[in-house]
Amino acid sequence: TAKSLGAELATDDPEALPEQGYDAIVDTVGLTAGLGRFVAPDGHYVVTSKEQPDLPRSHSVRVAADAAQLGQLARMVDAGELRLRVAAHYGLYDVHDAHWHFEAGGLLGKVVLAF
Repeated sequence: TAKSLGAELATDDPEALPEQGYDAIVDTVGLTAGLGRFVAPDGHYVVTSKEQPDLPRSHSVRVAADAAQLGQLARMVDAGELRLRVAAHYGLYDVHDAHWHFEAGGLLGKVVLAF
């Protein structure tokens, strides 16, 4: 759960969040609408999308594959410095089941396909 990873508050109810209570919000889904009210006056809002949000101190970032950075992440995982959350493993021939599991939602990690 999010709390086991150090979160003070874990909720799916935006009304439970304090307005202007966060120094930074990183939005990996693109839910820009309505989230600006949760950013502190000197805080930052970062979204992974093409569109620049219409919010003060907002940033739009793009993620691109980079072999050197992926290698560094792999080394961090191997060294135990970066913990991955894996919800389930599936073989290649079970891709339908893996997709169903992912679509069902509620996962506390990624679905991994082994080739």
